[in-house]
Amino acid sequence: MNRFLEREEVNPNSLDSHGQTLLSYAVSEEHEGVGLLLGRKDVSPNSPDPNGRTPLSDAVSRGLEGVVKLLLGRKDVNPNLPDISGLPPLSSTVVFANEAIVKLFLERGDVNLDSPDGSGRTPLSFAASIGQEDLVKFFLEHGNVNPNLSDSVGRAPLSYAASEGHEGLAKLLLGRRDINPNTSDSSGRTPLSFAALQRHEGVVKLLLSRRDVNPDLLDISGRTPLSYAAFSGAGDAVKLLLDRGDVNSGPSDIRGRTPLSYATLGGHEGVVKLLLGRGDVSSNSSDSCGLTPLSYATVFEDKGVVRLLLEHGSVNLDSPDSGGQTSPSFAIPRAEGAVLLPKRGNDNLWGDSGRRLLLFAAWVGDKDLVGLLLERGDANPNFPDGNFRTPLSLAASEGHESVVKLLLERDEVNHYSQDYYGQTPLSHAASGGYDGIVKLLLEHHKTNPNLPDRSGRTPLSFAALG
Repeated sequence: MNRFLEREEVNPNSLDSHGQTLLSYAVSEEHEGVGLLLGRKDVSPNSPDPNGRTPLSDAVSRGLEGVVKLLLGRKDVNPNLPDISGLPPLSSTVVFANEAIVKLFLERGDVNLDSPDGSGRTPLSFAASIGQEDLVKFFLEHGNVNPNLSDSVGRAPLSYAASEGHEGLAKLLLGRRDINPNTSDSSGRTPLSFAALQRHEGVVKLLLSRRDVNPDLLDISGRTPLSYAAFSGAGDAVKLLLDRGDVNSGPSDIRGRTPLSYATLGGHEGVVKLLLGRGDVSSNSSDSCGLTPLSYATVFEDKGVVRLLLEHGSVNLDSPDSGGQTSPSFAIPRAEGAVLLPKRGNDNLWGDSGRRLLLFAAWVGDKDLVGLLLERGDANPNFPDGNFRTPLSLAASEGHESVVKLLLERDEVNHYSQDYYGQTPLSHAASGGYDGIVKLLLEHHKTNPNLPDRSGRTPLSFAALG
Protein backbone atom coordinates (compact mmCIF):
# COMPACT_ATOMS: atom_id res chain seq x y z
CA MET A 1 0.00 0.00 0.00
CA ASN A 2 2.87 2.36 0.84
CA ARG A 3 4.28 2.12 -2.71
CA PHE A 4 0.93 3.11 -4.19
CA LEU A 5 0.35 5.99 -1.80
CA GLU A 6 3.79 7.40 -2.54
CA ARG A 7 2.65 8.07 -6.10
CA GLU A 8 0.70 11.32 -6.55
CA GLU A 9 -1.35 10.00 -9.47
CA VAL A 10 -2.94 7.36 -7.23
CA ASN A 11 -6.38 8.58 -6.05
CA PRO A 12 -6.79 7.70 -2.32
CA ASN A 13 -10.47 8.71 -2.43
CA SER A 14 -11.67 6.31 -5.11
CA LEU A 15 -14.82 4.35 -4.28
CA ASP A 16 -15.29 0.61 -4.52
CA SER A 17 -18.41 -1.04 -5.91
CA HIS A 18 -20.16 -0.53 -2.57
CA GLY A 19 -19.45 3.20 -2.52
CA GLN A 20 -16.81 2.91 0.21
CA THR A 21 -13.52 4.80 0.27
CA LEU A 22 -10.25 3.10 1.05
CA LEU A 23 -10.02 5.01 4.35
CA SER A 24 -13.50 3.86 5.42
CA TYR A 25 -12.61 0.29 4.47
CA ALA A 26 -9.29 0.43 6.35
CA VAL A 27 -11.06 1.71 9.51
CA SER A 28 -13.80 -0.93 9.29
CA GLU A 29 -11.16 -3.67 8.93
CA GLU A 30 -8.89 -2.06 11.56
CA HIS A 31 -6.12 -2.11 8.94
CA GLU A 32 -2.71 -0.62 9.67
CA GLY A 33 -3.00 1.31 6.42
CA VAL A 34 -5.15 3.96 8.17
CA GLY A 35 -2.03 5.83 9.22
CA LEU A 36 -0.58 5.67 5.71
CA LEU A 37 -3.78 6.98 4.18
CA LEU A 38 -4.00 9.86 6.64
CA GLY A 39 -0.45 10.74 5.67
CA ARG A 40 -1.76 11.81 2.29
CA LYS A 41 -2.85 15.46 2.38
CA ASP A 42 -5.35 14.89 -0.41
CA VAL A 43 -7.25 12.10 1.35
CA SER A 44 -10.83 13.01 2.27
CA PRO A 45 -11.18 12.05 5.97
CA ASN A 46 -14.87 12.98 6.25
CA SER A 47 -16.27 10.88 3.39
CA PRO A 48 -19.16 8.76 4.66
CA ASP A 49 -19.60 5.10 3.85
CA PRO A 50 -22.81 3.75 2.27
CA ASN A 51 -24.39 3.68 5.76
CA GLY A 52 -23.65 7.36 6.27
CA ARG A 53 -20.87 6.79 8.77
CA THR A 54 -17.68 8.80 8.59
CA PRO A 55 -14.31 7.15 9.35
CA LEU A 56 -14.34 8.98 12.71
CA SER A 57 -17.83 7.73 13.65
CA ASP A 58 -16.85 4.19 12.65
CA ALA A 59 -13.60 4.30 14.65
CA VAL A 60 -15.48 5.63 17.71
CA SER A 61 -18.11 2.88 17.56
CA ARG A 62 -15.36 0.26 17.35
CA GLY A 63 -13.42 1.77 20.24
CA LEU A 64 -10.29 2.26 18.13
CA GLU A 65 -8.54 4.80 20.33
CA GLY A 66 -5.38 4.91 18.18
CA VAL A 67 -7.32 5.49 14.97
CA VAL A 68 -9.48 8.17 16.60
CA LYS A 69 -6.31 9.91 17.77
CA LEU A 70 -4.91 9.85 14.22
CA LEU A 71 -8.14 11.19 12.76
CA LEU A 72 -8.52 13.95 15.34
CA GLY A 73 -4.90 14.87 14.68
CA ARG A 74 -5.92 16.14 11.25
CA LYS A 75 -7.32 19.66 11.25
CA ASP A 76 -9.59 18.90 8.30
CA VAL A 77 -11.45 16.18 10.20
CA ASN A 78 -14.84 17.48 11.33
CA PRO A 79 -15.31 16.15 14.89
CA ASN A 80 -18.96 17.24 14.95
CA LEU A 81 -20.17 15.58 11.76
CA PRO A 82 -23.08 13.26 12.64
CA ASP A 83 -23.76 9.90 11.06
CA ILE A 84 -26.87 9.13 9.03
CA SER A 85 -28.91 8.67 12.23
CA GLY A 86 -27.90 12.12 13.41
CA LEU A 87 -25.59 10.91 16.17
CA PRO A 88 -22.41 13.04 16.52
CA PRO A 89 -19.12 11.15 17.15
CA LEU A 90 -18.83 12.51 20.71
CA SER A 91 -22.31 11.27 21.64
CA SER A 92 -21.45 7.91 20.12
CA THR A 93 -18.33 7.84 22.31
CA VAL A 94 -20.47 8.49 25.39
CA VAL A 95 -22.95 5.74 24.43
CA PHE A 96 -20.06 3.29 24.21
CA ALA A 97 -18.68 4.67 27.52
CA ASN A 98 -15.11 5.13 26.30
CA GLU A 99 -13.56 7.72 28.60
CA ALA A 100 -10.18 7.66 26.88
CA ILE A 101 -11.70 8.61 23.53
CA VAL A 102 -13.84 11.30 25.19
CA LYS A 103 -10.65 12.89 26.48
CA LEU A 104 -9.25 12.90 22.95
CA PHE A 105 -12.28 14.83 21.78
CA LEU A 106 -11.99 17.29 24.65
CA GLU A 107 -8.40 18.03 23.61
CA ARG A 108 -9.74 19.42 20.34
CA GLY A 109 -10.77 23.02 20.75
CA ASP A 110 -13.39 22.89 17.99
CA VAL A 111 -15.53 20.08 19.41
CA ASN A 112 -19.08 21.18 20.16
CA LEU A 113 -19.79 19.66 23.56
CA ASP A 114 -23.47 20.53 23.16
CA SER A 115 -23.84 19.02 19.68
CA PRO A 116 -27.33 17.50 19.49
CA ASP A 117 -28.32 14.28 17.77
CA GLY A 118 -31.42 13.87 15.62
CA SER A 119 -33.68 13.97 18.69
CA GLY A 120 -31.91 16.92 20.27
CA ARG A 121 -29.96 14.95 22.85
CA THR A 122 -26.48 16.17 23.77
CA PRO A 123 -23.46 14.13 24.88
CA LEU A 124 -24.18 15.29 28.45
CA SER A 125 -27.76 14.04 28.13
CA PHE A 126 -26.57 10.57 27.09
CA ALA A 127 -23.99 10.45 29.88
CA ALA A 128 -26.63 11.45 32.43
CA SER A 129 -29.14 8.81 31.33
CA ILE A 130 -26.71 5.87 31.27
CA GLY A 131 -25.03 6.87 34.53
CA GLN A 132 -21.56 7.76 33.28
CA GLU A 133 -20.60 9.85 36.29
CA ASP A 134 -16.95 10.36 35.31
CA LEU A 135 -17.92 11.53 31.83
CA VAL A 136 -20.45 13.97 33.26
CA LYS A 137 -17.72 15.33 35.48
CA PHE A 138 -15.43 15.75 32.44
CA PHE A 139 -18.11 17.69 30.58
CA LEU A 140 -19.08 19.89 33.51
CA GLU A 141 -15.46 20.90 34.08
CA HIS A 142 -15.61 22.64 30.72
CA GLY A 143 -17.40 25.92 31.15
CA ASN A 144 -18.88 25.88 27.63
CA VAL A 145 -21.30 23.04 28.43
CA ASN A 146 -24.95 23.98 28.90
CA PRO A 147 -26.45 21.59 31.49
CA ASN A 148 -30.01 22.77 30.81
CA LEU A 149 -30.31 21.95 27.12
CA SER A 150 -33.42 19.90 26.50
CA ASP A 151 -34.12 17.38 23.74
CA SER A 152 -37.11 17.06 21.41
CA VAL A 153 -39.34 15.88 24.27
CA GLY A 154 -38.16 18.67 26.54
CA ARG A 155 -36.01 16.56 28.84
CA ALA A 156 -32.76 17.97 30.20
CA PRO A 157 -29.82 15.93 31.55
CA LEU A 158 -31.03 16.35 35.16
CA SER A 159 -34.40 14.82 34.25
CA TYR A 160 -32.67 11.74 32.85
CA ALA A 161 -30.41 11.41 35.88
CA ALA A 162 -33.40 11.74 38.23
CA SER A 163 -35.52 9.27 36.27
CA GLU A 164 -32.76 6.65 36.29
CA GLY A 165 -31.88 7.20 39.94
CA HIS A 166 -28.26 8.27 39.38
CA GLU A 167 -27.85 10.05 42.70
CA GLY A 168 -24.15 10.90 42.45
CA LEU A 169 -24.60 12.18 38.94
CA ALA A 170 -27.59 14.31 39.96
CA LYS A 171 -25.45 15.78 42.72
CA LEU A 172 -22.81 16.79 40.15
CA LEU A 173 -25.42 18.50 37.98
CA LEU A 174 -26.99 20.28 40.94
CA GLY A 175 -23.54 21.53 41.87
CA ARG A 176 -23.56 23.78 38.81
CA ARG A 177 -24.68 27.32 39.61
CA ASP A 178 -26.45 27.62 36.27
CA ILE A 179 -28.51 24.45 36.65
CA ASN A 180 -32.29 24.73 36.56
CA PRO A 181 -33.63 22.14 39.01
CA ASN A 182 -37.24 22.80 37.97
CA THR A 183 -36.83 22.25 34.24
CA SER A 184 -39.89 20.50 32.81
CA ASP A 185 -40.34 18.30 29.76
CA SER A 186 -43.07 18.54 27.13
CA SER A 187 -45.53 16.86 29.51
CA GLY A 188 -44.63 19.26 32.31
CA ARG A 189 -42.79 16.71 34.46
CA THR A 190 -39.86 17.98 36.50
CA PRO A 191 -36.81 16.05 37.73
CA LEU A 192 -38.56 15.74 41.09
CA SER A 193 -41.64 14.21 39.43
CA PHE A 194 -39.49 11.66 37.59
CA ALA A 195 -37.57 10.71 40.73
CA ALA A 196 -40.80 10.35 42.72
CA LEU A 197 -42.50 8.25 40.04
CA GLN A 198 -39.53 5.88 39.76
CA ARG A 199 -39.18 5.58 43.58
CA HIS A 200 -35.67 7.05 43.69
CA GLU A 201 -35.88 8.40 47.23
CA GLY A 202 -32.19 9.38 47.33
CA VAL A 203 -32.61 11.70 44.36
CA VAL A 204 -35.86 13.05 45.84
CA LYS A 205 -34.01 13.90 49.05
CA LEU A 206 -31.21 15.55 47.09
CA LEU A 207 -33.63 17.71 45.11
CA LEU A 208 -35.70 18.69 48.15
CA SER A 209 -32.56 19.83 49.96
CA ARG A 210 -32.54 22.78 47.56
CA ARG A 211 -34.88 25.57 48.55
CA ASP A 212 -35.22 26.66 44.91
CA VAL A 213 -36.89 23.36 44.00
CA ASN A 214 -40.63 23.81 43.69
CA PRO A 215 -42.29 20.61 45.00
CA ASP A 216 -45.76 21.61 43.80
CA LEU A 217 -45.17 22.21 40.09
CA LEU A 218 -48.01 20.76 38.04
CA ASP A 219 -47.55 18.82 34.80
CA ILE A 220 -50.03 19.08 31.93
CA SER A 221 -52.26 16.53 33.70
CA GLY A 222 -52.28 18.63 36.86
CA ARG A 223 -50.20 16.08 38.76
CA THR A 224 -47.52 16.95 41.29
CA PRO A 225 -44.44 15.03 42.47
CA LEU A 226 -46.45 13.97 45.55
CA SER A 227 -49.13 12.53 43.28
CA TYR A 228 -46.54 10.40 41.45
CA ALA A 229 -44.84 9.30 44.67
CA ALA A 230 -48.20 8.25 46.12
CA PHE A 231 -49.14 6.29 43.00
CA SER A 232 -45.81 4.45 42.82
CA GLY A 233 -45.89 3.62 46.54
CA ALA A 234 -42.66 5.50 47.30
CA GLY A 235 -43.31 5.85 51.02
CA ASP A 236 -39.96 7.46 51.85
CA ALA A 237 -40.41 9.97 49.03
CA VAL A 238 -43.93 10.79 50.23
CA LYS A 239 -42.62 11.37 53.75
CA LEU A 240 -39.79 13.57 52.44
CA LEU A 241 -42.27 15.66 50.46
CA LEU A 242 -44.72 15.99 53.34
CA ASP A 243 -41.89 16.94 55.71
CA ARG A 244 -40.94 19.88 53.48
CA GLY A 245 -43.78 21.84 55.05
CA ASP A 246 -44.55 23.84 51.92
CA VAL A 247 -46.04 20.92 49.98
CA ASN A 248 -49.73 20.86 49.12
CA SER A 249 -50.79 17.39 50.26
CA GLY A 250 -54.21 17.33 48.67
CA PRO A 251 -54.10 18.87 45.17
CA SER A 252 -56.45 17.46 42.54
CA ASP A 253 -55.30 16.82 38.96
CA ILE A 254 -57.43 17.42 35.87
CA ARG A 255 -59.30 14.18 36.62
CA GLY A 256 -59.98 15.35 40.15
CA ARG A 257 -57.70 12.70 41.66
CA THR A 258 -55.66 13.53 44.74
CA PRO A 259 -52.47 11.87 46.02
CA LEU A 260 -54.69 9.85 48.38
CA SER A 261 -56.76 8.68 45.41
CA TYR A 262 -53.61 7.51 43.62
CA ALA A 263 -52.28 5.79 46.74
CA THR A 264 -55.52 3.79 47.03
CA LEU A 265 -55.42 3.05 43.29
CA GLY A 266 -51.99 1.52 43.77
CA GLY A 267 -52.97 -0.29 46.96
CA HIS A 268 -50.17 1.30 48.96
CA GLU A 269 -51.26 1.01 52.59
CA GLY A 270 -48.17 2.71 54.01
CA VAL A 271 -48.66 5.76 51.81
CA VAL A 272 -52.39 5.88 52.58
CA LYS A 273 -51.56 5.86 56.27
CA LEU A 274 -49.03 8.68 55.84
CA LEU A 275 -51.51 10.85 53.96
CA LEU A 276 -54.39 10.17 56.36
CA GLY A 277 -52.10 11.26 59.16
CA ARG A 278 -52.16 14.76 57.72
CA GLY A 279 -54.95 16.96 58.97
CA ASP A 280 -55.33 18.69 55.61
CA VAL A 281 -56.01 15.56 53.54
CA SER A 282 -59.64 14.82 52.72
CA SER A 283 -60.58 11.15 52.72
CA ASN A 284 -63.81 11.96 50.87
CA SER A 285 -62.45 13.85 47.86
CA SER A 286 -64.06 12.67 44.64
CA ASP A 287 -62.67 12.70 41.10
CA SER A 288 -64.42 13.73 37.87
CA CYS A 289 -66.36 10.45 37.92
CA GLY A 290 -67.37 10.95 41.53
CA LEU A 291 -65.08 8.17 42.77
CA THR A 292 -63.54 8.56 46.22
CA PRO A 293 -60.46 6.84 47.68
CA LEU A 294 -62.82 4.33 49.31
CA SER A 295 -64.39 3.67 45.91
CA TYR A 296 -61.02 2.66 44.48
CA ALA A 297 -60.15 0.52 47.46
CA THR A 298 -63.42 -1.41 47.21
CA VAL A 299 -63.16 -1.77 43.42
CA PHE A 300 -59.80 -3.50 43.81
CA GLU A 301 -60.94 -5.38 46.91
CA ASP A 302 -58.03 -3.98 48.89
CA LYS A 303 -59.12 -4.88 52.40
CA GLY A 304 -56.09 -3.30 54.07
CA VAL A 305 -56.71 0.10 52.51
CA VAL A 306 -60.47 -0.16 53.11
CA ARG A 307 -59.77 -0.80 56.77
CA LEU A 308 -57.44 2.20 57.01
CA LEU A 309 -60.02 4.48 55.42
CA LEU A 310 -62.79 3.19 57.68
CA GLU A 311 -60.64 3.72 60.75
CA HIS A 312 -60.30 7.32 59.67
CA GLY A 313 -63.45 8.62 61.32
CA SER A 314 -64.27 11.25 58.70
CA VAL A 315 -64.70 8.85 55.76
CA ASN A 316 -68.14 9.08 54.19
CA LEU A 317 -69.54 5.72 53.10
CA ASP A 318 -72.39 7.34 51.21
CA SER A 319 -70.50 9.54 48.73
CA PRO A 320 -72.10 8.65 45.37
CA ASP A 321 -70.24 8.58 42.06
CA SER A 322 -71.54 10.20 38.86
CA GLY A 323 -73.70 7.13 38.26
CA GLY A 324 -75.22 7.21 41.72
CA GLN A 325 -73.25 4.31 43.19
CA THR A 326 -71.57 4.65 46.56
CA SER A 327 -68.16 3.26 47.44
CA PRO A 328 -69.02 -0.14 48.90
CA SER A 329 -71.46 -0.88 46.10
CA PHE A 330 -68.53 -1.32 43.72
CA ALA A 331 -67.22 -4.31 45.61
CA ILE A 332 -70.40 -6.33 45.63
CA PRO A 333 -70.89 -6.95 41.88
CA ARG A 334 -67.36 -8.43 41.71
CA ALA A 335 -68.81 -11.50 43.42
CA GLU A 336 -69.81 -12.87 39.99
CA GLY A 337 -73.46 -12.88 40.94
CA ALA A 338 -72.94 -14.19 44.46
CA VAL A 339 -73.92 -10.87 46.01
CA LEU A 340 -76.45 -8.74 44.15
CA LEU A 341 -77.44 -5.30 45.37
CA PRO A 342 -81.06 -4.31 45.79
CA LYS A 343 -82.31 -2.01 43.07
CA ARG A 344 -82.34 1.71 43.73
CA GLY A 345 -85.63 3.18 44.71
CA ASN A 346 -86.30 0.60 47.42
CA ASP A 347 -85.19 2.77 50.31
CA ASN A 348 -85.97 0.11 52.89
CA LEU A 349 -83.45 -2.23 51.30
CA TRP A 350 -80.94 0.25 49.93
CA GLY A 351 -79.99 1.84 53.23
CA ASP A 352 -76.51 3.27 53.68
CA SER A 353 -73.26 2.01 52.24
CA GLY A 354 -71.88 0.64 55.47
CA ARG A 355 -74.41 -2.18 55.22
CA ARG A 356 -73.40 -3.05 51.65
CA LEU A 357 -69.76 -3.14 52.67
CA LEU A 358 -70.70 -5.49 55.51
CA LEU A 359 -72.22 -7.86 52.94
CA PHE A 360 -68.98 -7.86 51.00
CA ALA A 361 -66.81 -8.36 54.09
CA ALA A 362 -68.96 -11.31 55.22
CA TRP A 363 -68.86 -12.89 51.76
CA VAL A 364 -65.02 -12.76 51.51
CA GLY A 365 -64.59 -13.80 55.15
CA ASP A 366 -62.82 -10.68 56.40
CA LYS A 367 -63.46 -11.02 60.12
CA ASP A 368 -61.54 -7.87 61.05
CA LEU A 369 -63.45 -5.73 58.56
CA VAL A 370 -66.78 -7.20 59.73
CA GLY A 371 -65.84 -6.36 63.32
CA LEU A 372 -64.78 -2.84 62.35
CA LEU A 373 -68.05 -2.17 60.53
CA LEU A 374 -70.12 -3.51 63.41
CA GLU A 375 -68.21 -1.30 65.83
CA ARG A 376 -68.87 1.78 63.70
CA GLY A 377 -72.59 1.27 64.30
CA ASP A 378 -73.62 2.28 60.76
CA ALA A 379 -73.92 -1.25 59.39
CA ASN A 380 -77.15 -3.23 59.84
CA PRO A 381 -76.13 -6.92 60.23
CA ASN A 382 -79.49 -8.02 58.77
CA PHE A 383 -79.24 -5.93 55.61
CA PRO A 384 -79.86 -8.29 52.63
CA ASP A 385 -78.46 -8.37 49.12
CA GLY A 386 -80.56 -8.59 45.94
CA ASN A 387 -81.26 -12.25 46.64
CA PHE A 388 -82.25 -11.40 50.20
CA ARG A 389 -79.17 -13.03 51.68
CA THR A 390 -77.91 -11.43 54.88
CA PRO A 391 -74.27 -11.20 55.97
CA LEU A 392 -74.88 -14.31 58.13
CA SER A 393 -76.22 -16.25 55.13
CA LEU A 394 -73.26 -15.25 52.97
CA ALA A 395 -70.69 -16.11 55.62
CA ALA A 396 -72.40 -19.46 56.24
CA SER A 397 -72.60 -20.32 52.55
CA GLU A 398 -68.87 -19.60 52.07
CA GLY A 399 -67.77 -21.48 55.18
CA HIS A 400 -66.37 -18.47 57.08
CA GLU A 401 -66.80 -19.86 60.58
CA SER A 402 -65.04 -17.00 62.42
CA VAL A 403 -67.32 -14.43 60.74
CA VAL A 404 -70.42 -16.50 61.55
CA LYS A 405 -69.33 -16.67 65.19
CA LEU A 406 -68.78 -12.90 65.29
CA LEU A 407 -72.21 -12.18 63.82
CA LEU A 408 -73.93 -14.62 66.17
CA GLU A 409 -72.59 -12.62 69.11
CA ARG A 410 -74.88 -9.77 68.05
CA ASP A 411 -78.34 -10.01 69.62
CA GLU A 412 -80.02 -8.27 66.67
CA VAL A 413 -78.81 -10.82 64.10
CA ASN A 414 -81.66 -12.82 62.55
CA HIS A 415 -80.57 -16.50 62.67
CA TYR A 416 -83.39 -17.83 60.51
CA SER A 417 -83.55 -15.13 57.81
CA GLN A 418 -84.62 -16.61 54.49
CA ASP A 419 -83.24 -15.61 51.10
CA TYR A 420 -85.10 -15.45 47.78
CA TYR A 421 -85.22 -19.26 47.65
CA GLY A 422 -86.32 -19.55 51.26
CA GLN A 423 -82.96 -20.93 52.41
CA THR A 424 -81.64 -20.00 55.85
CA PRO A 425 -78.04 -19.62 57.07
CA LEU A 426 -78.35 -23.16 58.51
CA SER A 427 -79.48 -24.49 55.12
CA HIS A 428 -76.47 -22.91 53.43
CA ALA A 429 -74.04 -24.28 56.02
CA ALA A 430 -75.59 -27.77 55.80
CA SER A 431 -75.49 -27.69 51.99
CA GLY A 432 -71.81 -26.75 52.01
CA GLY A 433 -70.90 -29.39 54.55
CA TYR A 434 -69.59 -26.83 57.04
CA ASP A 435 -70.07 -28.84 60.24
CA GLY A 436 -68.49 -26.23 62.49
CA ILE A 437 -70.96 -23.57 61.33
CA VAL A 438 -73.88 -25.99 61.58
CA LYS A 439 -72.90 -26.65 65.18
CA LEU A 440 -72.63 -22.93 65.99
CA LEU A 441 -76.08 -22.21 64.54
CA LEU A 442 -77.76 -25.15 66.24
CA GLU A 443 -76.32 -24.08 69.60
CA HIS A 444 -78.25 -20.81 69.36
CA HIS A 445 -81.87 -21.11 70.46
CA LYS A 446 -82.94 -18.52 67.87
CA THR A 447 -82.15 -20.91 65.03
CA ASN A 448 -85.10 -22.90 63.66
CA PRO A 449 -83.62 -26.24 62.41
CA ASN A 450 -86.86 -27.29 60.69
CA LEU A 451 -87.58 -24.23 58.57
CA PRO A 452 -88.12 -25.39 54.95
CA ASP A 453 -87.19 -23.46 51.81
CA ARG A 454 -89.55 -22.70 48.89
CA SER A 455 -89.12 -26.21 47.52
CA GLY A 456 -89.85 -27.77 50.91
CA ARG A 457 -86.28 -28.79 51.71
CA THR A 458 -85.11 -28.47 55.33
CA PRO A 459 -81.56 -28.03 56.64
CA LEU A 460 -81.54 -31.75 57.44
CA SER A 461 -82.38 -32.49 53.80
CA PHE A 462 -79.41 -30.43 52.64
CA ALA A 463 -77.12 -32.14 55.13
CA ALA A 464 -78.28 -35.58 53.97
CA LEU A 465 -78.43 -35.03 50.23
CA GLY A 466 -76.11 -32.03 49.70
